[in-house]
Amino acid sequence: MGSRISPKAAKQVAALFEAEASSLFGYARTLPGVSSADAEDMVQVTFHEAAMRWEEFLFSLDQESVRRWLHRVLRNKTIDQWRKNGSRRAPLEQLESCGGPPDETYTKALFSITLKQCWKKIATMPETRQRIAFLAWSEGWSRAEIAGLLGIKQSTVRVHLKHARDELAALVGPDVAFVDAAADPKDPDEGVAS
Repeated sequence: MGSRISPKAAKQVAALFEAEASSLFGYARTLPGVSSADAEDMVQVTFHEAAMRWEEFLFSLDQESVRRWLHRVLRNKTIDQWRKNGSRRAPLEQLESCGGPPDETYTKALFSITLKQCWKKIATMPETRQRIAFLAWSEGWSRAEIAGLLGIKQSTVRVHLKHARDELAALVGPDVAFVDAAADPKDPDEGVAS
C-alpha cells in the first residue's frame, strides 16, 4: 500500500481520532519525559501510523482492540524517541507534585534542594532506572504497571528501584525526601512518593 489512503479510510480514521485522541494524549502525558508538545506530536505520529495501517487490518478490529493498538503504538514510538534522543532530562515540572514537609520556609527550601539533588542524581542513572524511578516515585505507578510499559519483568523493576534508592540514600542520607519506606498499597514490596 502506498502513502495515500482512500477517502473512506480517511473518514474512518478521522472519526477514530475524534473518539480517541484526547484519551491517547492523556496517556502520552503519563510517560516520563513527555511534555504537552511531545504528547501532541506522539498522538499525531500514532494516528498517522493508524491511517497507514487502516485498510491493511485495523478496519476489521473491534473498538477495544483498536484502542489497545493505538496505546501500544504510542508507547513504542515514545520508547523509540527516547532511544533516538537519549533524553535524560530531570522531570523538574514534577517537583511540585511530590508531597512535602510542613509549610515552613526553611524546611521547604531544604526539601526543595534535596529533591532537586535527587532528581539530578536520577538523571545520571541508566535510562531504564531513570524511567522506573520517575514512574514509581513521581507518577505512583506499581511495579506491574511499569514492567508492562517497559516490557520487562517486575523483579527487574524492583532491582532498579532498590539500586536507585541506595544511590539516593548515599547522596542525601537515609531519609530520601520523596521515597517513603512504607509499602505502596498497589505494590506491597515497594515504597513510593508520599
